Amino acid sequence: MDIEVRPCSSREELRGALTVIGHYFGSENTAEDVERFTQWIEVERIHAAFDGTRVVGGAGAFGFRMSVPGGASIPTAGVSVVGVLPTHRRRGVLRSLMREQLAAAQARGELAAYLWASEGTIYGRFGYGLASRIGSFSLPHERTAFAVPFEPRGTVRLVELEEAARTFPPIFEQVRAQRPGMFERSPAWWETRRLFDNPARRQGGPKHRALLELDGEPAGFAIYNVKQDWRGGSTDGVVTIMEAVAATPEATRELWRWLLDFDWTSEFRADLLPLDH
Repeated sequence: MDIEVRPCSSREELRGALTVIGHYFGSENTAEDVERFTQWIEVERIHAAFDGTRVVGGAGAFGFRMSVPGGASIPTAGVSVVGVLPTHRRRGVLRSLMREQLAAAQARGELAAYLWASEGTIYGRFGYGLASRIGSFSLPHERTAFAVPFEPRGTVRLVELEEAARTFPPIFEQVRAQRPGMFERSPAWWETRRLFDNPARRQGGPKHRALLELDGEPAGFAIYNVKQDWRGGSTDGVVTIMEAVAATPEATRELWRWLLDFDWTSEFRADLLPLDH
């Protein structure tokens, strides 16, 4: 039977497209998951591959604005949830999905398409190439001293989602104007994705949101969680820093000093960092 590739026309078709990538991630998408996903992307921006009435492949493209050198932003397709069921591999389904997706992005006037590839070797034949690298670290608690000590002058407060949704985005936008390759986040993206703490998706403890203030003004923020464990009567806990954002070198230094001064932990972990961070 021929495979038909077209944009999704309903939430049920979108759920089918998401279920494809969920097959590889070991997850199952509920109606609630689909409803939440449609807060970030229009249904028609998800392409699906149909074998008869069954969805066997999917590819989505968020509508982003990406920062470029000079502080400007351009309309961009943020490619995501790309996958084909193992029953339909090696039949040209992915090629058809990517061709239709890129044609749709061009028709919308989007000047670039980008993604974070779980398997980077897949995408070269579709015109993608390496754009950036990321850094990560795992730092023992006893190795967190700065080479040049300083006296912090800022204050940090733990804030609830509502205050974070009001104060974090302006700081993020300051950083985005300085660093090419960052995408603009919608209010829904902030409130239901970046800042939202879903207990079902936790990898550790609850998500905490910290606001750094300098001279009484918001200057940086961090999102992190704590996974506590004990070994031989001593803490074996890990602080995972999901995001630490500040627009100036001073604020960056203050924010990381506060994060790395946590007690009752043995290790700090951070990922998705710029190489020059």
